[in-house]
Amino acid sequence: MIKRIVLPLLGLVLLLGGVTLSGCDKLNEVVSQLGLSNEDVVNGLRTALDSSANTSSLAASKLNGFLMNELIKIAAPPEVVDLKSALDNVAVNPVVNAAFMVVAQGRPADSFLSNNMGDLVASINHAAEKGSEQAYPIFKKAITEMTITDGLKILQGGKTSATDYLREKTYKDLVAAFAEPIRSVVESGEVSRLWKPVAEKYNKVGPWVSGKSLAGYTFTGPEHVNEDLSEYITEKAMDGLFKLVAQEEAAIRENPKKYASGIIQKVFGSLEAKAALK
Repeated sequence: MIKRIVLPLLGLVLLLGGVTLSGCDKLNEVVSQLGLSNEDVVNGLRTALDSSANTSSLAASKLNGFLMNELIKIAAPPEVVDLKSALDNVAVNPVVNAAFMVVAQGRPADSFLSNNMGDLVASINHAAEKGSEQAYPIFKKAITEMTITDGLKILQGGKTSATDYLREKTYKDLVAAFAEPIRSVVESGEVSRLWKPVAEKYNKVGPWVSGKSLAGYTFTGPEHVNEDLSEYITEKAMDGLFKLVAQEEAAIRENPKKYASGIIQKVFGSLEAKAALK
């Protein structure tokens, strides 16, 4: 019985979280009507969150899960974008480029970053997929450990309270779990091949050209760039994963009736439920 109404129940309890009358009193009133205990409600919430977390983890870890989803697609790091912009500005001006080569040990600006930014971005996003494979078991543990107090806080919290709960309980463990597989993919794959030689080469000349006047043009590139993009990818992979979880939560909150059936329909048709939607 509980399993059959897990998602409808989640829609119900999320609605009740917005009622200004004592949340616990309102919850107990409806729970009593349904013949369920507080423990049943929290177990239902656990199961529904488990489904949401699993859906998000699978979406992020599938092939092109990041790259083809604009909500979570990871862009090139700002320092990479800034460097490319600075080098492009030099490369299009032969006089400035010649001055750059004098300072940059004979290397023209366009010898650092070729037109492979698209490939670099794709490889960054594929590395994030690999890290996301580690997410679900960690979410599962946090959901299993949810207490009645935790559940009531989620019900009475804001529109992202379930996502906030998972972030609070899992963030550090997720970072640790994501780090190694992402680093492994970065070091052995396209990210390292496309970026590390560029970074190593540029860092040898960056201090000599950054902020310097080159034939009247001030070079805006940084003195130094990070040769290892693993930490950046891990951070952005985490951000993307929680965006997906929040999206799942929002879908339930915005259209809870989508998940309602049977006896729960009676509750959604009540004046109390309609008031909660306002």
